[in-house]
Amino acid sequence: MSTDSNDQERQVSLAGQELLETLSVPERPLLTRLALAEVPAIRVEYGLAVTPFGECLIATRENRVCHLSLHDPDERTTGLELFRQYWPNHRSEPDHSFAQSLVSNLFAPEIEIPELILPGTQFQHQVWERLLAIPFGGLTTYGAIARAIGAPGSSRAVGTAVGANRIAWLIPCHRVIPQNRSLGGFRWGLPRKRSMISFEQGQMSKVEGLRTLREEAD
Repeated sequence: MSTDSNDQERQVSLAGQELLETLSVPERPLLTRLALAEVPAIRVEYGLAVTPFGECLIATRENRVCHLSLHDPDERTTGLELFRQYWPNHRSEPDHSFAQSLVSNLFAPEIEIPELILPGTQFQHQVWERLLAIPFGGLTTYGAIARAIGAPGSSRAVGTAVGANRIAWLIPCHRVIPQNRSLGGFRWGLPRKRSMISFEQGQMSKVEGLRTLREEAD
């Protein structure tokens, strides 16, 4: 199938989705900015776990999530190498049981996002904070984020910041698409981005169905 056909298919799959324009910073601060100079001394715990979207590598620093990457099993070595570059002072042995227990509670509409910590520029953190304002099942555009941070016309720079996010799912870069309603880009692969969007829409449909049943019962 040609690239143009793929783009048309992606647009159709997102055609009925309302795009959010108002993105306020969450009232409860969720993301702490870490200075790059501090990273080499930061000790982190990590492990591998299974998610609805493949295997993940998740890491924490004092109960704050600092890394969540997604990969297929054959990409595990590359994922581990990147993680070790990002966080050189990691625990020598992974704790997979802890990782799985942490991940098991993260994929539901009623999730309470844990505290997060990431190195990055002030601009990147402004963008990531707006990503945290996108609700489960919602979608917005790079342009809307640019306007929300007071930098209209910086959609391309916003896209670069979105792509630099190292905490998949929790900082929901999969909820950002271009204005033309194509899928755009995603550092963990477009098929996975499509799956995430479809998963959230399915979960929200279930929630709405249950709400309707309760209202009818009342």
